[in-house]
Amino acid sequence: MEPNGKIIESIPKDSTVRVIRDEGNGWTKVKLSDRTTGYVFNKYLKDNSELVTSSVVSPSNVSNYVKNDNPVLSVVSTKGSNLNLRSGPGTNNSKIGSIHNNSHVEVLGTSGNWSYVKVGSNEGWVYSDYLNKKNI
Repeated sequence: MEPNGKIIESIPKDSTVRVIRDEGNGWTKVKLSDRTTGYVFNKYLKDNSELVTSSVVSPSNVSNYVKNDNPVLSVVSTKGSNLNLRSGPGTNNSKIGSIHNNSHVEVLGTSGNWSYVKVGSNEGWVYSDYLNKKNI
């Protein structure tokens, strides 16, 4: 991933791409709607997640929270719809955003049937049944 790498496709302005992972060197691996994967320089990406301002319940304040020593990469599997990202473990907690089907998340820990996840730079709670552990 260098500025002089081969250009495989140009992405029109305001297109939506799926972020696979931040490579940590100014580049992000992305997947396009036609399933092409490649790398985009971070300054050309903007976060368009549907997050709203809300306070997320810290995992340390949740009873029976189990932290993953090695976070697990998982894929959202909702049969096409978006998965609600919540401020705490349970449907009684406010929705702070949504995660697209087939998005990759990092599971940081669990509490019962709920997982505390990181998606992009955001963290929150999702119902665990909609996550599939995958090799990414």
